[in-house]
Amino acid sequence: METSKFHYEKTGDYWFSVSRLITHKRIDMQIEAFKKLPDEKLIIVGSYEKSRHFKQYADYIKNIKPENVEILHWIKQEDIIDLYSNCKGFITTAQDEDFGMTPLEAMASGKPVIAPNEGGYKETVIDGITEKLIDNINTEKLVEAIREIGKNPIMYKDACLERAKRFDTKIFIEKIKEQIEK
Repeated sequence: METSKFHYEKTGDYWFSVSRLITHKRIDMQIEAFKKLPDEKLIIVGSYEKSRHFKQYADYIKNIKPENVEILHWIKQEDIIDLYSNCKGFITTAQDEDFGMTPLEAMASGKPVIAPNEGGYKETVIDGITEKLIDNINTEKLVEAIREIGKNPIMYKDACLERAKRFDTKIFIEKIKEQIEK
């Protein structure tokens, strides 16, 4: 990942999520959490394919979302970068995600990440430092994490920026070269 594409602009008034709208991403959990947080705002960039399975879940999400949740589809990369750079923090709820670039993009933007303590998130997010990995994630635990981190999200900025740099493409290439030379 090219971390230089991302930057911190400010700590805005919304939380951010980027995900395909499909069941194992558990976007409905995010929506249920924000129903309990009417003073908070969530912007979801969610894509979906036109297959029946994707469309059913996308329609379901649209039907249950409260007014404080906005869903955007297929927006430009520059706009996504802008949303990262101005959000309060990043939320992902995907089940057993293999690796996931979105938490790294958020951290490269200086934003704290809330994620399930499972899958590839355990390789990138550092609990309590770049922020919260939630065991057995559910709506109530997600609400609690949003409230806690939302008190002072900027305090995680430097740690997030540093952590993202470790996954930069240049570092990856250097490590591969080292291994080849061995």
